[in-house]
Amino acid sequence: LEECEIRPFNNVENAAFGFDVLFPCTKMNLEKLVEATAGHRLVKADLVAKANELRIQISNLWTKMLKDQDDLQEYLSLYKGFTKSTIDELEGKLKELKLERKQKMKELILASRVALDELWTRCCYTDEQRSQFKPYYVNHYTEDVLDLHELEVERLQFFFEEHKHIYQLAARHEELWERLLHLEEQAKSSDRLFKNRGGQLLQEEKERKLVQKKLPTIKKELTSLLEQYKNTTGSDFLYFGEPLLELLEQKEEERKATKENEKLQRKAANVEALQLESRMGVRPATTIAGGKRKLLTPQSSNVNREEAAALRKRMQSPSRQGCSTFVPRTPASKTPVPRTPAPKTPMPRTPAASDLNNGAHEHDEQ
Repeated sequence: LEECEIRPFNNVENAAFGFDVLFPCTKMNLEKLVEATAGHRLVKADLVAKANELRIQISNLWTKMLKDQDDLQEYLSLYKGFTKSTIDELEGKLKELKLERKQKMKELILASRVALDELWTRCCYTDEQRSQFKPYYVNHYTEDVLDLHELEVERLQFFFEEHKHIYQLAARHEELWERLLHLEEQAKSSDRLFKNRGGQLLQEEKERKLVQKKLPTIKKELTSLLEQYKNTTGSDFLYFGEPLLELLEQKEEERKATKENEKLQRKAANVEALQLESRMGVRPATTIAGGKRKLLTPQSSNVNREEAAALRKRMQSPSRQGCSTFVPRTPASKTPVPRTPAPKTPMPRTPAASDLNNGAHEHDEQ
């Protein structure tokens, strides 16, 4: 009775709670004593529940009004019990806060909208999803509008905390996925061998293997949570407006399609290079260690060194979509300058063998 600030009403209650009164121990009096004790226990339980409910309402309203939490704890520490005077004080404080809330209606609505923006971002909402909450866009500030804002804030806070692990795994998976694509793109660079300082290529390869090892583990755990969510709610877990489970599968398919497309492009580039070599009259390209193509020196005299270098560069590029036909440049013809013929000097005649023989006969006759 002292805890509840209640005084006994009759001799039975006085006797039940230890007051010095004349109380005959008859069967009827004992039954009344038990009944009075049980009744006061119920009264105490009601007072405790009412006091706790008032404290909860005060705390919620205090938080919604963005008041200092230290001041709240200090106030509640002054009124810990559940006596009638304590309950009266708590009820008065709650009325005071509600009146202050009405006076700051516009300020509180705008603050709720800021909280909604943060929660929408954390829950990965699209603009279309945000636009579904119509009270956010009204220009009048009433108590009903404020109530709707506060309810939406509470709903999103609860949803995010309940599925916080899904958001964390999704963000981690996306981070590792982007890193994997970046490492694979770096591996395609033709000049990466010349930038291998401090074992950079080895480090990139180790990182790529580590990422490829972590991704399946994260995806497996995330898929399990998403399937559990769908079985519980009957709907897909949306991530930026799309079912997250479908987004994971779509990423895998796009990566496979990209790799297949690059493979076909390299094959087409090699075929086109061989065709160009055949049309230009050069010997087929040979393959050296490492799978790189090495072009031999063209045999045609019409192809100069600059054109041959440009041709090699174009043929060694695996990502080119097409290659224009190379036409060897024919040197411009030069018009010969007419020359004045030099005068011909008669050459001395060498005597023939018959002349020598005739001379010998004449000498014999003499």
